[in-house]
Amino acid sequence: MANGAESLLPTLDGLVSSVPTVVATASIEVPESEIPVELRKFATVVESASERLTIEDRDKLTNLRKCAESKIILKIGGKYFHTSMNTLKGVRDSLFSKIFHEDSPYFRVFKDRPTFFIDRDFKHFDVILNFLRNGGCLPLEVLPRDLRLLNEMRVEAEFYELAGLVTTIDARLARLFDVARF
Repeated sequence: MANGAESLLPTLDGLVSSVPTVVATASIEVPESEIPVELRKFATVVESASERLTIEDRDKLTNLRKCAESKIILKIGGKYFHTSMNTLKGVRDSLFSKIFHEDSPYFRVFKDRPTFFIDRDFKHFDVILNFLRNGGCLPLEVLPRDLRLLNEMRVEAEFYELAGLVTTIDARLARLFDVARF
């Protein structure tokens, strides 16, 4: 960072969470004099940095911004998982894409709730959420080698209607059976 911006970062500690709101509000015609000087300087630093970003980096930032705007908290079997609406809707034909689709009758009921409860075991939900975060892909190597765990995971994948994860788990099971035969 240039122009002494490094020295601004420690002083912005408490203000950073309000930056998107202030910047968004500023673009809607808030007089510049009402925006704290530190935030104006920070916005300038961010703006100048964004001019040097590649298209791929801009796309990533856009996706991150969308995720932040559509934050949702899932309570699965008593454990909280933080994610975004975009992540949940990202895999077509999954239970989440059906529930949170704008045309769904469920969406109207749940769209304004900050927390969504599902009465399922949370034990394997981290794998399910990573599958969703990766757009419906998960390497075989990240799945366990334990048959019981894989079968439990498969049951959960079926419940959440994640056909791609079921296929991946089946491939892992097949590979383990092939190795066991030799």
